[in-house]
Amino acid sequence: MAVSGAPLWLLWLIAFLLAGIPLFFLFILGLKILVGRLKSIGTPAKLVLLGLWLLALIGAAVIGIQQATHRAFDGEQVITETLSISANDTLYLAMQANPNYSSSIYRSSDFKIKYDDNDEKVLYSSDVRLIVKPTKDSLAKLEVVKSAEGKDYKEARERAQNIVYNTNFSRNELLLNSFFTSATKYKYRDQEVKVTLYLPEGASLVADDNTSSFHRNTDYWGDILISGDEEKVLKITEDAAICEDCPVEEWETESEDEWDEDGDFNARINSGDEEVNIQINRRGVTVDKKPVDKEQENLENEEL
Repeated sequence: MAVSGAPLWLLWLIAFLLAGIPLFFLFILGLKILVGRLKSIGTPAKLVLLGLWLLALIGAAVIGIQQATHRAFDGEQVITETLSISANDTLYLAMQANPNYSSSIYRSSDFKIKYDDNDEKVLYSSDVRLIVKPTKDSLAKLEVVKSAEGKDYKEARERAQNIVYNTNFSRNELLLNSFFTSATKYKYRDQEVKVTLYLPEGASLVADDNTSSFHRNTDYWGDILISGDEEKVLKITEDAAICEDCPVEEWETESEDEWDEDGDFNARINSGDEEVNIQINRRGVTVDKKPVDKEQENLENEEL
């Protein structure tokens, strides 16, 4: 079913009528051009087709308005949990799946229909965003934000509250569900779960490989867990997660003897009142300024 609640077959029928009827008339018009004596389909048939097309157009407009109004407001529920992780502690972070729904652990914005343990239909999605941030608090904190859309704020908030998402923290290990579910009666309204992990400065983090697709965030989100740093011991600082035990990458540099003389750069800029000569080579950058001799410049222009 669509966001508006209209069945899928009705949407296909409206789309077929909106596109098919004009194409049919164009086809008849083409035949009349090719075959001059082609008989008309008759006025009653034309009126019936025109009426069907107008009904389809009105139906599409109504469904479009419902689509917009049913997603006009955003609602969310915020759940906060304090974790017994302080400075100098190490937290192991991983995602977990439910084999009854899917064995795959990968983020996706798609929604699917699954069956729960009671053999009832549920909406299933793995649209879970993971963010890691530093905090100056003495203990770590886990913030789960469940969000959804609705035709008004109350409906959107109720839909967000009925998102089922679980986490498990035990013995310095934090397991986050790689998915969430919702009852089918709440329908799809852009439901999403955002999990933000706040770690105190001085703590260490080891993120499992399966968290990679869930924390691929832009700078906008302020995530300090960089893609590719999974399975590393990361030290939490004021604004970053640093791998202290990782080997330092060395850049190859050229010595003075290996400098390419052909790569020297020379430029002369005449600003009117003074002339600037710029030279860049292996010795560095040289800038030489001198005033312009107006009489000499005029003589050169006369010669030209």
